[in-house]
This record gives sequence, C-alpha cells and structure tokens, in this order.
Amino acid sequence: MALIGVITITSCSKQEEEEIKDPETPAVRFESELVGDDDMEILKDTETELVWVNDVRGCFAGVVIPETQCDDLTFAGRDDWRNPTSNEMSNLILGVVENDIELNYINTSCALMSTSEEVWVFTENSTSPGQTTTAMPGNAGLRCVISN
Repeated sequence: MALIGVITITSCSKQEEEEIKDPETPAVRFESELVGDDDMEILKDTETELVWVNDVRGCFAGVVIPETQCDDLTFAGRDDWRNPTSNEMSNLILGVVENDIELNYINTSCALMSTSEEVWVFTENSTSPGQTTTAMPGNAGLRCVISN
C-alpha cells in the first residue's frame, strides 16, 4: 500500500505578512524623519517610495520657473535632490489631505508649487489641493524630492 500525501505551500509578500500579524494596525503612508546634527526634516512616502524635503531650510519660495534649484541642493546629507513632476506633487498633496497630516510650509502665503514641467500644483495651503494649472503664478514655491 502506497502512502500519498499532499503538501500545500503558500507564500505572501512582506506587506501581507505584516497585515496578517496585526490586522488592526493601518499601514502608515508618511514617515517624518529628522536627519543630521541640524535635525533637517524629510518626509518619506512609503506608497511611492519618494522622499520629500519637509523643512523650510531646504525649500524654495518665490520660484516661478524651477530650472535647477533642486539639482543644486544639498540637504539632509543628500545631494541628489530633483524637481518633482506635477504628478508626484499632486500625489503628495492628495496623500497629505487623505491622511490628514500637515506639511511644513515653505511660505504660508504661497498656494502653488512649481514642478519640473513648469506646471503648477495647488498645495495644501489652498482650497484646491492637488489641482494643477499651467497659468504662471506671481509667486510659487518648490519642494524638492528624491527616490528612496
């Protein structure tokens, strides 16, 4: 008589494992981190794996056409910052609104953020978060980003 057995192997991703371990704990999308001796603040987006400057010392206000400001930035020990795309900036702002968190403002009166395509995104300071426009503003800001 032959003995026949069935073995079932299942696999899940690391994220699925964490959700199985504690289904009551919601996933955290944004993580704030203070870096270096000067406590420069960055904001890590765990969904997009982008890292954003979240400190007035590393942001630019009064930027109309961003050009290379981010390319020249050294902040939080990194020098590979770049200008965000309009999609990245909109995604950040909508994520901030959905998760009810506050960004550190570059300039509280600045309602637009410049992007690499010279498209401007209404920020969390405005009544239209994540909305884009191609109209050149009189004043805009720039929030630099890097890939994690």
